Order: sequence, then C-alpha cells, then structure tokens
Amino acid sequence: MDSLVVWSGVMIACIVVEILTVSLVSVWFVIGAFAALIACLLNVSVPIQVAIFLVVSVICAIVARPMAVKSLKGNIIHTNNDALIGSHALVIKRIDADHMGEVRIKNQIWSASSLHNLTLEEGEYGEVVAIEGAHLRRVIKMLGFILMILLIAIVVILIFSTVKIVPQSYAYVVERIGAYDRTLNVGLHILIPLIDRVSNRVSLKEQVMDFAPQPVITKDNVTMQIDTVVYFSITDPKLFTYGVVRPINAIETLTATTLRNIIGELELDDTLTSRDIINSKMRSILDDATDPWGIKVTRVEVKNILPPRDIQEAMEKQMRAERERREAILVAEGKKQAAILNAEGDKESLVLRATAEKEAQIAKAEGQAEALRLVYEAQAKAIQYINEANPESAYIQLEGLKALKNLADGQATKIIVPNDLAGLAGTLTTLSESLKDPKKPE
Repeated sequence: MDSLVVWSGVMIACIVVEILTVSLVSVWFVIGAFAALIACLLNVSVPIQVAIFLVVSVICAIVARPMAVKSLKGNIIHTNNDALIGSHALVIKRIDADHMGEVRIKNQIWSASSLHNLTLEEGEYGEVVAIEGAHLRRVIKMLGFILMILLIAIVVILIFSTVKIVPQSYAYVVERIGAYDRTLNVGLHILIPLIDRVSNRVSLKEQVMDFAPQPVITKDNVTMQIDTVVYFSITDPKLFTYGVVRPINAIETLTATTLRNIIGELELDDTLTSRDIINSKMRSILDDATDPWGIKVTRVEVKNILPPRDIQEAMEKQMRAERERREAILVAEGKKQAAILNAEGDKESLVLRATAEKEAQIAKAEGQAEALRLVYEAQAKAIQYINEANPESAYIQLEGLKALKNLADGQATKIIVPNDLAGLAGTLTTLSESLKDPKKPE
C-alpha cells in the first residue's frame, strides 16, 4: 500500500512538471510510474518496481518522444498570425526592458517586447519568434495528451482493482467499505471498484517458523537454551486476519511461554531424554490456543537443548566414565569368553587324544592278535608240512638242539638238559610220530 501511494505521487508530480514546462520529458516518467503502479498491484517486489519504472520511462523517452513531438507539430492548425512567426519586423517605436514598443510586420502594426531584455531602437529589424495565443494552443494540446494518458491509467487501475485472480493455495480476504465481506478462494473474481478492497492475502500452505533459542529454567534450577521449530497452517483466513495483531509474533510469544511452563515441571535429566513428550505437550497446547486465530499447529519440534557449560562438562565426564565402564565390562567378558573357549578347547583336545589313543590301542591289539593268529597258522602249517615230509630222526634231533640253543640265549637262569641226548632224540622221535598220526594210540 505504501508503494501504491508513492507511485501515485510520482505520477502527479510528473504531470504537474509537464504542464508547467511543456517539454515532452516528464510525461514519459508518468508512463513509467504507471507501469510501476501496475506492478505494485500485482504484488511485485519494490526493487523490481523501481527497475520497471526506470526501464519504461527511458524507453518511452527515447522511442516515443520524437513521434509525439512530430505528431503535435503536425496537428497544429496554423492561422495568419502563426504565419508571421519567423518573419522580420521593423521597429517603429523603441523597445527596451521596461517598455513595450511597436513593430511593423507586413504593413501591420503590433505591440512587441524583446527577449532577454534587449533594447531595439527605431529603424532596426528583429525576428518574430512568438505570437501570443500560439503557445497557448500548444499547451492545450499537450494537456489533452496528458489527460488521455491519465484516462488510460485510470481505466487500467480500475481493471486491475476490479478483476482478481486468486492462485492455488491462497485465499483473499475482501472488505467492503471497511467491513469484512467475503473470502475469495482459487479462481477469477470481480470486485466493485472503490468499494471492495483486498485487505489480506493469506497463504494456505503449511508454514515453518524457526524461533530463536529461549532461556528456560528446569525444576532443579538449571538454566538452558532451547530453540523450537513450529509447523502450522492457516485454516480460516478471516480469523487469521482479524483474530490477533501480528499472528506470527503471537505464535512465537506463545511458544516461548508454553516451553517455559513445560520445562519448569521437568528436571534436567528428564528434559534431555523426553523430547517426544515435550513436543507432544507443546503441540497440543499451541493448537488449542491458536484455534481462535484460524491457525492449525501440525507439529512442534525441539531442535536444540543447550545446557550451561559446567553442566555440559559434567555430562561429558559422566559419559566418559560410562564408556570406560562399558569398556571394562566388555574386556572382562572377552577374557571370560576366551578362558571358556580355551577350556572347552583343552577338553575337546583331551577327549580327542584319549579317543585316538583308545583307537590306537584297539588297532594295536587287533594287529597283535592278527599277528599271533598268522604266526600260529604259519606254525601249524609248518608242522603239517613237516609231518607230511616224514622227517628223519636226525632232523628232529637237530631241531631240538636249536630249541635248546634258543633257551640258552634267553634270560632263564636254569635249564634242565636230559642226561641222554639220545633219550631226547627218542622223545622227539616219539613226538614226531605222534604229530604224524594224531589218532594213533599210545
């Protein structure tokens, strides 16, 4: 609204200057101010409005001014008096700065004055540069041109003030003669000029407000800094417009007081670990409090909690001690697990070793048994072969002597030898015969 007043003032000032000068210079700034006024009605930012004013004014002055000058000169109706401009006049009565004189122009006598307070004596000649009445017609023509521009500007302003296009996710609050009339939703709408006015343009999208950190005191008298983020949307543009002055500031103030009340009921440790509870309580309280303002609080987030420096140092020490305790527990558990694993490994090793020894002994015993069986079978086969061969008594005596030799080579301390080796031989012969015929009676 301030920009609208400024551009309107610029237009009026340029029009006054153009009327006084009739130079076809200021009028182009009227057009530039008018373009900036339209941009203001379209909610364009102020820097862009200034840029539009300068660009349009300069382009019009460069392009349109020569055509306008030519058009004005060509449309002037020249009379007989106008035809005298540029001719030479004979001074018949002295002309000076204080007195008007007389001149003769084409056998006509005119009252005349000089430019720049020059003195002309009788008999001198001068050039006619202007005749009263001709300049006045030019001024009237220029005023008509300016009035035409003003008329176009007024028509365009009325159109823009009458036709309103509401974009998506927006709502316009309309006042009629200062009182609330209606709320315009998305689409094209027609207003009554000079009667209806858009008092507020409200965004219906969800908005985010990040408030600065607020000092709060906990239940155990610890002062900390807490900043919050509030997400809200406007549900009723009318209540938002007329419910409270500066709604955003009201939400910020309400958020700060609500936060102090909630934190004042909690101790430091609870404050640091109960963010969800704090967010839920704040959202519920803010939502109820902002209903009369047409605002719906959808979410509240505690972004940062900054305790005092000494509290932070104490918390860091506590966290360090807790980490060291966890480290010691983990080391002890690791050692315990390692000892258990080592014991289980030793146990399994002993079991495996005993099993291996058992299986080795079994295999050894089986091998020995198999060896004895094979030896005995070999001996039996040898005896069988001997019996089948019908050995002589000399051979038997020789084998007996080998047996005695083996007995002598052993570790026995006593050996009984028969007195008669011949008797031994006889005994061996008898044994041989018995082996030859096991079923023969003695």
